[in-house]
Amino acid sequence: MRTAILMIITFLFFPRAFGAEIKPHLAFTEKKLLRNGFSKSFVRELLATYEPRDFASVIELNVLLFLRKSDYHGPQVNAEAEREVRNFARLHQEDLARAEKLNGVPSAVTSSLLWIESRHGKNSGDFHVPSVYLHLIQAPRVSVQNYLLTRTKKYAEKTSQADRKKIIARTHSKSEWALSELKAIEKVYRWKWKMGAEFRGSFSGAFGIPQFIPSSYVRWARSVGADRNPAAQPDLMKPPDAILSVAYYLRDHGWLSDDADARFSSLLKYNNSRDYANAILTLADRIETRQPTSLKSAGPRPAARNESGAN
Repeated sequence: MRTAILMIITFLFFPRAFGAEIKPHLAFTEKKLLRNGFSKSFVRELLATYEPRDFASVIELNVLLFLRKSDYHGPQVNAEAEREVRNFARLHQEDLARAEKLNGVPSAVTSSLLWIESRHGKNSGDFHVPSVYLHLIQAPRVSVQNYLLTRTKKYAEKTSQADRKKIIARTHSKSEWALSELKAIEKVYRWKWKMGAEFRGSFSGAFGIPQFIPSSYVRWARSVGADRNPAAQPDLMKPPDAILSVAYYLRDHGWLSDDADARFSSLLKYNNSRDYANAILTLADRIETRQPTSLKSAGPRPAARNESGAN
């Protein structure tokens, strides 16, 4: 309550402060990381490789993008998508068939999901992944919250008082989520992963062809080389590992069920948007309908849904 009152007073009497540029606060960040139990060596590595350049844009997109209520994924199902997914299916037929045999997820669904996520790796993102999460843990800073409240018109013509309250709440939830994802990154750091400039992904901290977040990588990423070397680490920029990891993720979230609703739900676990799930199923349906018999999935496929609107 006291914080809310201070924000209102600042807005009424010092409006220029709300238009001020926001910058990262490394002392705040370091203190928060250590207070949450991260090792000192890991914190040093994170801060040494931290890239502040996208601070404002990353926080804006992660906190405010919910204000845009539109079907972003549906328009991606087009002739180019069909052509590229069919080409991908031909190039990686063996890997897709293996993943389908192990997990029951049709090759057309896996290929379509990987197209929607990253254009099969061509658009996997250029944000420094650890820095994305370091940006987000700073979202609850009052100066950052004030800044966000001045940026809403970029995402929606009008915002209600409920929207503004939700924005403040999201700064806290995104910060907590970022801390949990940094815990996952700390695990892969112990596996001798490097935190340097090559660790790139989306503004939401997802990376690789399938756009896994770190916690999903730790739990569901799989390497095709694990049969020969159990210690092999999945490389999500390589199609065989990306294909196997996506199929395993969907299977573990209910794809094996005979219930089409459960299969649809498994896609929602990947991205909580009905438009997203509909786009993948529509694209997969077109691919299975038009591709040669030798490439068609042998397994059953869930019916496409007609609902729209992101959750």
